[in-house]
Amino acid sequence: MQALATIVAGLPGSGPALASGEGDSIAHYTTDAGAIGITEDQEITPGKSGAVYLTPDLYGTAEEAEDKLALDQEPTGYFAIPVDLISDLEGPQPVAEKPLGAGNGGGTEYWTQGTIDATDLEFHPFGE
Repeated sequence: MQALATIVAGLPGSGPALASGEGDSIAHYTTDAGAIGITEDQEITPGKSGAVYLTPDLYGTAEEAEDKLALDQEPTGYFAIPVDLISDLEGPQPVAEKPLGAGNGGGTEYWTQGTIDATDLEFHPFGE
């Protein structure tokens, strides 16, 4: 698998990559309820669509992440996930606009249908 830095460098129009201290990581944005479930279960499991969505883009605000990733709910932060924890990473593709005001899209998304081990992952809330 390519290092994320190599993947990100090849993505036209992607936002700023995750902080340099996070190495070859990719982000999973979620709500407080999602973060609690992930922390308690120590894994990130596919949602209703059958996939876990991830992005190399780091957003400074919940509103920006919700808009660019066309999320149904405003996230409160993200988990930085080392790429080597993810099996069968697919993508990238641009995030499409969602109907009914769920966001304009335009971010970059990757996805996996596998479960991600979250045992040692830290949640990064916005504003901290």
